[in-house]
Amino acid sequence: MSGKGARISDGLFESDTQAVYVAEVGGEVVGFVHILLMESKNIACLKREKNVYIQDMVVDEKYRSKGTGTLLMGAVKQYGRDHGASFVRTQVFPKNEDGLRFYRRNGFEVTMLTVEVPLG
Repeated sequence: MSGKGARISDGLFESDTQAVYVAEVGGEVVGFVHILLMESKNIACLKREKNVYIQDMVVDEKYRSKGTGTLLMGAVKQYGRDHGASFVRTQVFPKNEDGLRFYRRNGFEVTMLTVEVPLG
């Protein structure tokens, strides 16, 4: 089993538009992912499609680089397929090199950049 013995649990709450998956090892929670099922706005110039948005994902440092995050990502991707989503999306800070490497290893690529300016 990938994830060094981790298992994934879901169904922590009932919702048609979101889910939480938990990675456990020996009954100890070692990671989780909270996802939202989203649909594009009904705007004439946009293609209507569903996507899964990763709201939050955390894996305990002791269980990183051991397949636990990839196991959680597998559950996210399956959720998307089961719910007719076209893709999975999330955000990661540009300086979070470990996060970027993880997402790239799991098939993600940069498709959009967010730009902002402080007003202070």
